[in-house]
Amino acid sequence: MRPPSSLARPFQKLALTLALSNRSLDLSFNLLRSVAPLDDASPDSPFALKHLTHLYLIQNKLTKIEGVRHRDSLTYLEYGGNRIRVRRRARPSPSFSAPSRR
Repeated sequence: MRPPSSLARPFQKLALTLALSNRSLDLSFNLLRSVAPLDDASPDSPFALKHLTHLYLIQNKLTKIEGVRHRDSLTYLEYGGNRIRVRRRARPSPSFSAPSRR
């Protein structure tokens, strides 16, 4: 699956960089809203980086963590300064009662 054309341009320059170093990838300060193409680990993908150990996604516009699926060799992930939020499970109110099991 190819990335949408709006994502393709930033990742075209990336392919050149990856040829030089496939252990560390720095996509910081690019205003990226998604790095989903990095999840493509198929052999013909330019993002199938088997030896990637460091991924930097600092100061983009990411709302969720992507690009780390199938990254067994990844030892360092930096994604500070994005729009990622932790969703907390709401606690039931005191008036809530679970159905009894009888």
